[in-house]
Amino acid sequence: MVVVSMEAYERQQALIDLYGKLAVAEQEIASGAEGEDFLTFARRLRESVHGAV
Repeated sequence: MVVVSMEAYERQQALIDLYGKLAVAEQEIASGAEGEDFLTFARRLRESVHGAV
């Protein structure tokens, strides 16, 4: 049995989730998937949070 704080457990689970998503993204890139330009993505994300500028 291992005892850890809830904060440490949640941080560990978030890292596991992030690593899984990164692995999927790397597989997509290796398969030839084309990514989206960062500036375009950032603008769209900003607009979804703050509204169109």
